[in-house]
Amino acid sequence: MEDGKAIRARKRFDPVECVVVGHIHYGLLIESEDGERGFVDRMYIGGAPGTPWPAVGTVLPCVVIGYTRRFNRLRVATMASYLKATAKDA
Repeated sequence: MEDGKAIRARKRFDPVECVVVGHIHYGLLIESEDGERGFVDRMYIGGAPGTPWPAVGTVLPCVVIGYTRRFNRLRVATMASYLKATAKDA
């Protein structure tokens, strides 16, 4: 992070470990292992429909989907299918 702005250091499908820092109506607010802030859209949260979202403070393995255009926020997925498809030994 530089002057509070993300520098898009990660590439699409890079693995990243994130901590859940909040819940919002459209998904999870997260912070990456190096302090980059972003979110997981509800459609990219793993688990069966109706499964409670991970609690604040939970550490999650994630995969980078990209960055938002407007605010340059990190977008990640926690779905097992994304994690499996992007695993180094897959």
